[in-house]
Amino acid sequence: MKKRPIIPIAAFLVFFLALLLLREINITGKSTSNVYASNHRPILTTDPAINFAGPSTNIIIECLPGLYYDMDNNLKIKDYYRWYRNNMAVAEISKFLDLSIKGNGDEGDELRCSQTSNDGFANSTWRNSSAVHVISTTVLPSKKGNTEIPILEEQQPAVQEDQTSSRNYTPITIAFVVILALLVFITAWFFFRKKKKPKSSVKPKSGKEALKKYIKQAFDRGYNVEEIETNLIKAGWPPDMIREALEEI
Repeated sequence: MKKRPIIPIAAFLVFFLALLLLREINITGKSTSNVYASNHRPILTTDPAINFAGPSTNIIIECLPGLYYDMDNNLKIKDYYRWYRNNMAVAEISKFLDLSIKGNGDEGDELRCSQTSNDGFANSTWRNSSAVHVISTTVLPSKKGNTEIPILEEQQPAVQEDQTSSRNYTPITIAFVVILALLVFITAWFFFRKKKKPKSSVKPKSGKEALKKYIKQAFDRGYNVEEIETNLIKAGWPPDMIREALEEI
């Protein structure tokens, strides 16, 4: 009796689903980019905003950050800000801009702020706020020298999104991919059964080698044996395979 391809294909699907489960629950508490080689840049889903619609020249204005999203679930590490006066970059690049300093914002000047966020791997695309206009004629003496510098090349319009990070893979998307994979598997099984073609094989060691690789990475992150074993059992790995992999490591 000829062997059917259902067993190796089912084993491959179980291994694939286990990797998806590890990514979804993120048991390491860190970015899953260690499992998948590529990292996606974070994105700002809204523009930053200046906290005054018509600031006067004797106050300090603030750049309110836009909403942050990272499809790899990486937390925001830091925000970077720039200020622009009449489309020219101002020397001060913090979240706050002191308009009492001459040259930062005089009567009639158009002001914008720009923001980018870093997730520990890369920066998001720069996004710009709406323009505000300074309305007061009160100008205090300059506290320190200040010069204008040209707009840097990395400054991009707010409407331009980071194309490499715009695809957001939600749990619903993952579920759809899994269902589609199961449908493909069932179709392939009936096809191979009808045509009686030889089955494709998956090396028995493939799952074990991937398990050992994960355990080594977990040890590097400071997890102990009990924590690793508990997490892997919750993820559906056989206890005997876990113990054997731990002994070999």
